[in-house]
Amino acid sequence: MVTGRGLAEDDPSHHEIAIEDTDLAASGRLEDVLGDVAGLAAFRRSDGRSASPTSQGLTLRGLGGNAAARVTLTVDGVPLADPFGGWLNLSSIDLAAIDRIRVTRGGGVDGLAGNVSIDTLDDTDLGAGLFYGSRDSIDAHVRGGANIGQARLLFAGGIQAGDGFIPIVEEDRGLADRPSPYEQYAGRVRFLAPIGGASLQANLSAFQDRRERGFEGSDNVAQGVDASLRMVGDDWSLTAYWQDRQFENAFAALDDTRDNTRPVLDQFDVPSTGLGAAAAYKGSAGPLDWRIGADIRHVEGETNELYFFQGVTPTRQREAGGSSLTAGLYAKTDSTLGAALVEADARFDFWEIGEGGLQETNIDGPQIRDDQFDARSGTDFSGRLGVSAPLGETVTGRAALTRGFRLPTLNELFRPFRIGRDAFAANAMLEPEIANGLEAGIDLSDDALTLSATAFWTRLENPVTNVPLDTGPGLFPGVGFVPGTYSQRRNLDAIESYGVEFDAAYRTGPWQLRASYAFTDATITASGEEAALDGLTPAQTPRHSASATAGWEDDGHAFALTAHYAGERFDEVDNSVKLNDAITFDAVARYPITDRLTLSLRAENIFDAEILADIDGAGTRERARPQTFWIGLVID
Repeated sequence: MVTGRGLAEDDPSHHEIAIEDTDLAASGRLEDVLGDVAGLAAFRRSDGRSASPTSQGLTLRGLGGNAAARVTLTVDGVPLADPFGGWLNLSSIDLAAIDRIRVTRGGGVDGLAGNVSIDTLDDTDLGAGLFYGSRDSIDAHVRGGANIGQARLLFAGGIQAGDGFIPIVEEDRGLADRPSPYEQYAGRVRFLAPIGGASLQANLSAFQDRRERGFEGSDNVAQGVDASLRMVGDDWSLTAYWQDRQFENAFAALDDTRDNTRPVLDQFDVPSTGLGAAAAYKGSAGPLDWRIGADIRHVEGETNELYFFQGVTPTRQREAGGSSLTAGLYAKTDSTLGAALVEADARFDFWEIGEGGLQETNIDGPQIRDDQFDARSGTDFSGRLGVSAPLGETVTGRAALTRGFRLPTLNELFRPFRIGRDAFAANAMLEPEIANGLEAGIDLSDDALTLSATAFWTRLENPVTNVPLDTGPGLFPGVGFVPGTYSQRRNLDAIESYGVEFDAAYRTGPWQLRASYAFTDATITASGEEAALDGLTPAQTPRHSASATAGWEDDGHAFALTAHYAGERFDEVDNSVKLNDAITFDAVARYPITDRLTLSLRAENIFDAEILADIDGAGTRERARPQTFWIGLVID
């Protein structure tokens, strides 16, 4: 049987959240589904309809908001992270193509702060949906396939588009503020076939994502193609993949009244590629189950930008970029000692940051700078030591020590950037982030109820952060003249967080209840030039986050109501601006018309709660996810 999945995982000693009811998402978007896992957060509260793609880096356990993801996300075993920037373009995955999502909190050999693993559908059943929503929005998808002998050819695709809403809160708008339209396409083709005793899985996916941030000169375009080939046997697997990404981004500054805009940046070409391969083999010896493997990933990319505009004419050009490589060997073991399960994972990585460069030139004039950075390399270790044991007939206790690491992205290393009056210098000497953690928890499970509670402590060493260093107007290294705040990407000493997580699910008859809650207390440790940040809270890190869903389904009729609580948080690392907390309610209802045709109604943020995503230096407030209603037909 060709399942379309990777090498089967052994029973882990850590808590894993499985998400299979993706059709309960009122927005029809992956961000909405992942938002049901308390503590799993993107850098900004906005979703992919109004946020920049560069703000969708996921993190867990209060390790700080960052454009680059601190959570590893894979789709059919292939990393999704942008090769240049490390952000996650979640609009590149059509929700209707997803079969299962598994979320694991906590670091180890599979990620710095945790990991999200997505498996796409492997059946040939035909399905389609067409929704019309507020602000002339469209959400459409189709999936299906055909059997070719013992093989299967599968396809899935979708489009989401709309006129968008005005991101700026009404009281703060000027004449330049306007709706933020979006147009997003995603498609994938899979070929599954048995070869001998193994499964061949060939995957090809592509996406295009056009968005605007709500004023002239704020448009961006992201597109990409991924291809992978995976062979899976009973006890082995081989994977190879290729990623190609293109990104364009424009940014304009607004005057104090927000009535006029002027261009300040044209990031007109950001090509990047990622190449990778992996191999794994598993076996057993008595009470010991083991798995060994190796993988390698090479990324390269660059940014090409026009800046320092006089009117609408750029006067300077910047090119920055480089490459990096990670290659690792790992071993995972599970051993039964009496009634206990002991898990010991270890991974050894060699990493190299290749030669990089930053060149700035006056257009039709002399070169301003030509910085060349030598290649450097190192090694690192990550691992996990965990134990779980039954505490009763339906209760299991567990504990683990973890260590994970993340290499800085090419964007963090080599690219300076500006936002309005503020400028941020790159730092080619950034060190890898290291996360050490300790957790303990209990799991309860019977026929109807599953419940888990986890207490954790994590220390993230060398966290990459944009550190404010001075205030202009003035000339500053790496960026030139700055009228506002001058910052640079730096490795802080540490971010230390502790907290608790609760997850529960209950099913009885046609009813289901699901809830998730996370409390996180995170603090920055900083010294030297960064000492002003010591004792502060990491940016975009709420103390409280929660979600709860009540659903009913019977004979094709269904209704679900979901509540989300997003706790207040600081907008930036200096804790100068705080974003409000917000409670939102979403709803989904389905009514069967025929055996296969269903009328579906969806409502996002039913009471139009104000969810602040950003407050800029002038005090202008940007909001996220306004009230949105959908009506559609689904064939399944």
